[in-house]
Amino acid sequence: MRELLLLEDDISLGETLKERLEREDYAISWSRSLAEAKQEFQAKRFNGAIIDIGLPDGDGFEMAREIRLSRPIPILFLTAMNSAEYRLEAYELGAADYIPKPFHLKELLLRLERVFLKSEPP
Repeated sequence: MRELLLLEDDISLGETLKERLEREDYAISWSRSLAEAKQEFQAKRFNGAIIDIGLPDGDGFEMAREIRLSRPIPILFLTAMNSAEYRLEAYELGAADYIPKPFHLKELLLRLERVFLKSEPP
């Protein structure tokens, strides 16, 4: 079972993502703030992260930088921030994928699976 850090401050979306991803056999640790996500990341070994950029106490790029300093897990950004500057910064930080909101849940699941297929050894 893959363990994912989900950093999403929108309660409705976070609940939906957590529930659906768990049905797809992912273990989800859902954080609603940057501070909470940093604590979770230090406490557990994650296989990947789904990160929103706009957060109440900072931005998801800060979380991605912390992840990159620690270990090379796939990071998927899921965000309403859809300008070229945001996408470029995400990819410069090593994002495996960038999905703008609104999105289709099935697309997220397919792209997440593709990310893991590329990142895991055969």
